[in-house]
Amino acid sequence: MGENEIQLRAVMHLAIMRHVTQGEERRQEALKEYFGVMLPDVSTSVIDEVCQNIPPLLPKLYGKWIEMFADRLFETVPLNQIEVLCDRTSDNTAALVLSFIMFLESERMEKQIPEDLKSCDFAEHVNAEEAAGVVISLCRRLAGVDG
Repeated sequence: MGENEIQLRAVMHLAIMRHVTQGEERRQEALKEYFGVMLPDVSTSVIDEVCQNIPPLLPKLYGKWIEMFADRLFETVPLNQIEVLCDRTSDNTAALVLSFIMFLESERMEKQIPEDLKSCDFAEHVNAEEAAGVVISLCRRLAGVDG
């Protein structure tokens, strides 16, 4: 791995982490939005309590997924295009984050995320397959991507 690739990977990591781990207040807001839509018949007080008891994902998991994303990007995308994605402009950073979210929605990650969630200390309390869908949805909401 050359110095340029190392630098580009660092830019990717920082840019994506900044968008998907934007603090507890933003995480709580995204959780409440998600459950409010998914569980319209549940009271807001119950949703609030549930959201307060959902532990944050470990930065280690995000880091692993970002590395997997970067590996795939370097396998499939020309270096000059990766350099553009990593130029730190707001539009290209948004495209980078969107690409990461699309990667999370890939068939490969639909299998990987539940496996990784099962390895966490809180895994015994959640259904990993259902949690994987929540992870992807939260990443989308935290990054400001609808859909």
